[in-house]
Amino acid sequence: MTKEEKLASKFLDPEYIELIKTKYLASKREIKLDLTRLGQPENYVRERYTGRRNRFYNAKETIMKDMKKELLGMIELAKLQELQTLIQNKDTVYYVYIDMDFYLKTPEADSVDTKILKENKVIRPSIRPDLDNYIKLLIDTLHDVVFDDDKRVMEMNANKYYSMNPRTEMRVRIDIIQE
Repeated sequence: MTKEEKLASKFLDPEYIELIKTKYLASKREIKLDLTRLGQPENYVRERYTGRRNRFYNAKETIMKDMKKELLGMIELAKLQELQTLIQNKDTVYYVYIDMDFYLKTPEADSVDTKILKENKVIRPSIRPDLDNYIKLLIDTLHDVVFDDDKRVMEMNANKYYSMNPRTEMRVRIDIIQE
């Protein structure tokens, strides 16, 4: 049997595949965070150049700093310490999965029927800001709190809804594979 044939047989052997997956994931553990930030979701705004002072500025920079402080306050101390240890150890192998739901304020001018449809996620916002701008600000806020680099994020799921109670809901799962 040639080398290529041996390799091909291992790729097709479900028992062998299960064995190496089990060995790889033997020490896997999870950290889960369920976080809700009340209030209208914030979106990312790119830096702008001001000719008067000849410099760049970011109008949302202070909002991002405030969101990061708020986020740190939401995470229990034990998990926060665990996350900081995880971030500081560059040899750790971990993957981050994020689900996020952005609930925008339902306009006051809408009829009662329209408000009911929006509250029940039948009518969804197809208005600006775009969903990717909400995601960008949230990911930038989570940086250095939940993960050390965006490359750790393996999967994201994001939704934009209307609600009488505007908020941002985040569910973060961190799979620690190797410490």
